[in-house]
Amino acid sequence: MNEATLPPIQNTTQPDDPSAERPTILVIDDELGPRESVRFLFKNEYNVHCADSVDAGIELLNQQSPDVIILDIKMPGKSGIEGLLEIREIEPDTSVIMLTGFGSLQTAQQAMRNGANDYVRKPFDTKEMREIVERHITRSRVEKRRMQAARELSNLNDTMRKELEEKQELVALGQRSSEIVHDLRNPLTVIYGYVQLLMCEMENGATLQGQTPDEASEYLSIIEKNVKRCDTMLQEWRDESRKNKEPDGPSLISISEALRDIVQSSQPIAKTANANLSLLSCPEGIEIMANATDLYRALQNLVTNAIQAVQPETGCVVVKCTTDNDKIKITVKDNGSGIPDDKLQDIFTPYFTTKKYSGGMGLGLYITRSIIEQHSGSLDICNNDGPGATATVRLPILLSR
Repeated sequence: MNEATLPPIQNTTQPDDPSAERPTILVIDDELGPRESVRFLFKNEYNVHCADSVDAGIELLNQQSPDVIILDIKMPGKSGIEGLLEIREIEPDTSVIMLTGFGSLQTAQQAMRNGANDYVRKPFDTKEMREIVERHITRSRVEKRRMQAARELSNLNDTMRKELEEKQELVALGQRSSEIVHDLRNPLTVIYGYVQLLMCEMENGATLQGQTPDEASEYLSIIEKNVKRCDTMLQEWRDESRKNKEPDGPSLISISEALRDIVQSSQPIAKTANANLSLLSCPEGIEIMANATDLYRALQNLVTNAIQAVQPETGCVVVKCTTDNDKIKITVKDNGSGIPDDKLQDIFTPYFTTKKYSGGMGLGLYITRSIIEQHSGSLDICNNDGPGATATVRLPILLSR
């Protein structure tokens, strides 16, 4: 086919097109027929951009940031293999699907060794093409979310370091600063734990060849939420120190959603301690009025303390929620060693800790009770009849549906 008769680039989206948020496919093929077949197959669900050469495709790649690239192996000028190597220098994580003609299986295998994610034979089956493209769009989007979370985590680390450098005196002398530093450890531990799980999935090859497990997307969601929690706490700390903003007011919080979130986020901490953590029961439709960030900090402190109190292998932490007249009752029960009777009266005292040799700051329970009392609630901790201790939180119910 004469290349001069073909339009160099075909773009199926227009500026300000409301479909711009849809996933994007880039098709690079010197033959008009296959290009148009792919464009027609996906035009209703995706943004499809087409190029008739590797150079034109690289230009579009830099402009559009596609989720999937469909690349023909045999083309005049630069081949698909050469194009693949250039693409991988620009976009190492975007899924690339090679189009190969009859008798090019060996070349397709070479493409896989050079970083392609899959290949489809010409003429392609439309059902097979749909399945492969949809699978790889999911893979690319998960990978982009993972990279975005890594960038946000890096930026967060830079922000924390800068803030600490600017406020060394405040960190040393200010109790509020110490509280923030203490409570940042919990979401940072969650982030670290799920990053490790995600890396393990990737290293074990669970996401290779487009096989993206549901767990990877779930891990990313948890990482993203906890990165945002860290950022929110740092922003509140910054605003308070500069006295340029009133603290955020309360909002409606679903207790069942909050507890499920906390228990799910705390699983890596429990796994590290070889402990079992579970949410036994929680009524749906119960809401309270609370500052979401502060309430999460308080309940996360209780769950983390319980996990740290149990013994490896046999450790068990159970979170339970019930209603008691006009209050919600949340209990965090562990089967650890409990609290020495002569220490019970001191557990809410700032900087008192029984974990000083393992890095305890002695602020967790003080912070937690302060937050609960600010929400017109109460916090009690007592030893169990058997092993361990139980923390009980009572908060006023705003609405029961």
